[in-house]
Amino acid sequence: PAKTVLRTAHETCAALSSAHPHAALRLFLLCASATRDTRFCYNFLTEALVLHEEVPESALQRSSLLATIGTIRACSPHGMGEEGYTTLATRSTKFAAKLLRKAHAVECVLACARLFWAVPQPDATDARPGFQRAPETLKCLTKALDLADDVIPRDPAAFVDILASYVYFFGLGCPTVKPDLVMNMVTVAKERISEAM
Repeated sequence: PAKTVLRTAHETCAALSSAHPHAALRLFLLCASATRDTRFCYNFLTEALVLHEEVPESALQRSSLLATIGTIRACSPHGMGEEGYTTLATRSTKFAAKLLRKAHAVECVLACARLFWAVPQPDATDARPGFQRAPETLKCLTKALDLADDVIPRDPAAFVDILASYVYFFGLGCPTVKPDLVMNMVTVAKERISEAM
């Protein structure tokens, strides 16, 4: 019975996607977060990512991508399998980097970094460790910095957000975010802020 409900939900979302891609995307995310079936969870999230290309407005793309990233984080590798989680995290990062507005791209790529360095929640009922891929986390931080540097005029707030992310991951013990990288980011943020004044 549960699989029949999930199949029907998937068919309903798919039917809605051609006429109302943004609404279908939101429903796919809701279904992914509601299921405990790893295959359906992965399929719902995959369909949501496919629909990102059909969302016309930049602001809607940003909000729907952030919602997708949040849902992937909430589902975790335990909700869809580690391979599926890695695939979705990587695809989300690629979508984020391609957003037309660079400020949105920076924000979404920084959110993707949290997909790759997730820590277990203190109130979690199980003792499974968080999903942690240090090289991918650093790649996201570096990509966000590259995107922020491409914006003209530069937005100093973006560099503050990137610095905050470096400090966040350093504080969580991400081994690729070393003290010298954090100090370098402090210098870069100071330079970009002074350039903007």
